[in-house]
Amino acid sequence: MTVSGKVKADLQTKGKMSDLEAQRYERMPTSGTASLTNFHYSSTDLPYPVTLAQAQLRFDPRAIELNNVNGTIGRSDFSVNGSVSNYMGYLFGKNELVKGSMNYQASLLDLNEFMEDSGEETTTEESYGVIPVPKNIDFVLKSSIKTVKMMDFSMTNAAGEIIVRDGVANLRGLSFNLLGGAFTVNGAYDPRDLSHPKYDFGLKIDNLAIAQAAAGFTIVKTFAPMAGMMAGNFSTDFKLNGELLPDLMPNLKTLNGEGLVRIAQASLKESQLISGITSVTRLDDTNEVTLRDVMMSAHIKDGRLNVKPFNVRFGPYTTAVSGSTGIDGSINYNLKMDVPAGKLGTQYNSFVSQYTGGKTDPNAMIPLNIDLRGTFLSPQPVLNMTEQRQQVQEAVTTAAKQEAEKQATQIVQGLLGGNKTDTTKKDSTATTPADPKQKAVEEGVKTIQNLLKKKKNN
Repeated sequence: MTVSGKVKADLQTKGKMSDLEAQRYERMPTSGTASLTNFHYSSTDLPYPVTLAQAQLRFDPRAIELNNVNGTIGRSDFSVNGSVSNYMGYLFGKNELVKGSMNYQASLLDLNEFMEDSGEETTTEESYGVIPVPKNIDFVLKSSIKTVKMMDFSMTNAAGEIIVRDGVANLRGLSFNLLGGAFTVNGAYDPRDLSHPKYDFGLKIDNLAIAQAAAGFTIVKTFAPMAGMMAGNFSTDFKLNGELLPDLMPNLKTLNGEGLVRIAQASLKESQLISGITSVTRLDDTNEVTLRDVMMSAHIKDGRLNVKPFNVRFGPYTTAVSGSTGIDGSINYNLKMDVPAGKLGTQYNSFVSQYTGGKTDPNAMIPLNIDLRGTFLSPQPVLNMTEQRQQVQEAVTTAAKQEAEKQATQIVQGLLGGNKTDTTKKDSTATTPADPKQKAVEEGVKTIQNLLKKKKNN
């Protein structure tokens, strides 16, 4: 151990040894001042040196007031002022609580130096570990830090409050810039069980590059690997909680979350997913997916990210997307693509004819339902024919109702216009219609005629 520097002190204290041993520190009044200059401390037990360029302290029985405390811990620098209470109990007692309120400023805070080694030897990557939070410290730290290094991340312009209490670090209004985006974090980091450290954060991000997020964050890379190939920015307001692994990365098996993701504009080109959709639809102009003014509602539970329907465009075709992604890379999505009838190939002629009632309107919008299974690395799109048939049935039913209403309207207009012909009378040689839709129309006409006759007799 090496200690050097200059100490100037003018302190007064008195009391009984029995009060000290009994932790009756209020009976030991202490007052005075102390200052340190050019202080340096190093030890084999501490992996980084501690220096104090200067520090001014004022003592009274209840607290120590710190002014102009400037120094370094390893590569990190700091400037602190504030107060610390119950310092006597903390110094002379056993695990007594020390309280304080500090204003903390720094140009660099390198958290990697304070991470405990995970104990596993690595040859290619640096090993990080869980950062413990002392349980006998109750501090409110108002921070302003130009650069924070944590693992492979470099955050800038960090500001906010860190409240250390009961072995938990609570973040309140902590804002910083990272990977080109603006972040605001509220929540808690709880390492009281070092084997199962927990987190519970509310996270707001503005204007972060989608590809950067996929490259930098495990959660994005796992649940949306396609994001790594997308151009554009996004914003989000998301709540996340779960456990951390020994290297401080989130344990995705324990992850829960929900929130909104906003995309002003983004695009995706040349991917296996797009190729798969093109092969199913036989459309030659779906080589790019674009998103504009998209608001996605999503939640994470039981190892899957679920998204509610939102619209994108495959080429010029509006497509509603919904479904889920698993931490194993599996995907389960449904796409509903609106395509003009004239754009569909001959293999869809029968379907189009059924859907449009035999009409040949090339601009009639035909919804194609596509199920997307498999994995992101090997997507397996298939046309959902069950849902297609259901849509055809609904379309035919709707068309029949519209035709029946049209014919009933024409008959009523004829009756009110003086047509005395009884449309219910049939030629004895006529054949009874077998079409159930025509039968429904005739029954409706009979009912209308009966009502009109009753009205005339009255």
